[in-house]
Amino acid sequence: MNGICFEAALDSAGQVFVLRSAEDHIRFYGNADATRLCRHPVTRNPFDFEGGRVLVGLWSAGQGCTARHDVLDAQRDDAQQTFALRLKFITEGECDYELVRPFWIGLDGMAGYQVSISVE
Repeated sequence: MNGICFEAALDSAGQVFVLRSAEDHIRFYGNADATRLCRHPVTRNPFDFEGGRVLVGLWSAGQGCTARHDVLDAQRDDAQQTFALRLKFITEGECDYELVRPFWIGLDGMAGYQVSISVE
């Protein structure tokens, strides 16, 4: 997702994306371009969706000197076909910087799963 500019990432902050196919991925990049927030077309970076892989992520926005996501919990329920990831978004420092931090992960064998991410 390093091809997404700061402005487009900030505009999408808090929205969870679950991309299940190359078509979803292409649409994702096309939607970023459609915002016209980036000065140049978004650079497309391929992802291998073979074998039920999904690409899941988000951006979080805050203010400070640094920002990070800590993984608090991950729950996979094969019987219910769900996967839930719980994160904590942390900003540190007294800087007056507007920060946008990505969290993206590729998950294997989750094509039919309901995938969710929550951020505290």
